[in-house]
Amino acid sequence: MSWHRQRFPLVPPEQAETCCRCGKPTRIPVPVHCVPRASGPDVIIYACPNCAVHLVPGPLPGELK
Repeated sequence: MSWHRQRFPLVPPEQAETCCRCGKPTRIPVPVHCVPRASGPDVIIYACPNCAVHLVPGPLPGELK
């Protein structure tokens, strides 16, 4: 292993989400849709900032109640 990898290991991003439009991981996720589930927590659908402007948002958490 090179000294560079020992001192600077590759660490996956903590909050990386996958964009629902382009399928690429993004570290700046924009919530665009909330899918309610009968059991368990709601599922939040995310988009990257570039794709979010092309999507129609909603409903988001709190807008359904």
